[in-house]
Amino acid sequence: MEERDTKDLLSYIEGFDWDKGNITKNWEKHKVSHSECEEVFFTTPFVVKDDEPHSSVEDRYYVLGKTDKDCVRQD
Repeated sequence: MEERDTKDLLSYIEGFDWDKGNITKNWEKHKVSHSECEEVFFTTPFVVKDDEPHSSVEDRYYVLGKTDKDCVRQD
């Protein structure tokens, strides 16, 4: 897996795409809202890795970081 530079990653983000199914699935599986998941991209430090198992159609990543509430999340 390739580790991404924070500035490099953020320069490509145009937004987050959440459909109702993913919002519900994320809440049921992790008990975390989609907006809280997004916080880890904007609170430093955080680590981003390629999500190879889910990247067959598009580039996808997972991130490990903290939310504004200082909770540690891996999303």
